[in-house]
Amino acid sequence: MQRITILGSTGSVGKSTLRVLALHQDRFRVATLTAQSNVDAMLEQCRAFSPASVVMVDEAAAEKLADKLAVVGLRHIAVRSGAQAVTDAAADRNCDSIMSAIVGAAGLRPTFAAVSAGKRVLI
Repeated sequence: MQRITILGSTGSVGKSTLRVLALHQDRFRVATLTAQSNVDAMLEQCRAFSPASVVMVDEAAAEKLADKLAVVGLRHIAVRSGAQAVTDAAADRNCDSIMSAIVGAAGLRPTFAAVSAGKRVLI
């Protein structure tokens, strides 16, 4: 089973990727989801895909998400914050492929980290 990390999961490309993965749950597992600050969208994605971890670039959003995950019984999902945490997620050994769906220059560093770590990078 392929373990996928989605960088920018709450944007249009990230959402489209998750729709495809939902159709092939026998082949793919969502390892990590990342987003800038959309707590409500990330909460719904966590409910649907139960990733091992999530990263919110915005620290306040990460704190809100962690609180909401606890309320709905998803305490097992690790929540991290910051741009460096996104880069770390892209290179994490617990995933096989990265969907790079972060717009512009913000996506360069994590995508490069994924390539350097030998991940399959989907753009």
